[in-house]
Amino acid sequence: SKSKIYYPDYVVIVDGLPLMVIEAKKPAEELDEGFREARLYTTEINASYPAGINPCARVIATTAQRTVAGNWDSEIPVVELSLKDMETTSPKFQELMEFTSRTSLEKLATKTSQLMKGKAKYYKPVHLLGGRTTRGGSVGQNSFGVNISLEYKYLFNPETEEERRAIVK
Repeated sequence: SKSKIYYPDYVVIVDGLPLMVIEAKKPAEELDEGFREARLYTTEINASYPAGINPCARVIATTAQRTVAGNWDSEIPVVELSLKDMETTSPKFQELMEFTSRTSLEKLATKTSQLMKGKAKYYKPVHLLGGRTTRGGSVGQNSFGVNISLEYKYLFNPETEEERRAIVK
C-alpha cells in the first residue's frame, strides 16, 4: 500500500564517481525485478554524464537468499549466488568478490576519469609560478592589507554589541 520511492538502496562511489548500484529486496520479492531496477538506476545515473561516459557500470541485486551481479547494460548477470555460496571457499563467492572488489572499482574509476579528462592537461596553479626559487620566495609586507585590516577590524572581529548590530544591518 506504500507508494514506491525510486532511489537505489546503495550507490558505491570511488574517487567521486558512482560506480555500482546495489538493490536490496525482501526475501519474498522477485530478484529479477531487483536486478532490472538496479540497471534502471544506473541508466539514470549515467545519463547525467556526457554521451559515451558511463561510470556506473556494475549492479548487484539481492534478496539475501539469492544474489546476482552484472553490468549495467546487460540483462544477463555475470554471477549468481545462493545463500549457501556466501562463504569464502565458494568459487561463485570469489567471482563476486573479484567483480565488485575495490581494486576492480578503482580501475574502473581510473578508466572513466581518463575518458572524461581526454587530452586535457591540468596543472596546480602553484606550478605555473616558475621555478622553485620563485615558488619558495617571499613577498614583502602588504601595506594595503595591513591598513585595511586595521581600519575594518570591527568587521572581522566585533568586540561590542553595537559593532555586531552594525555588521548584521
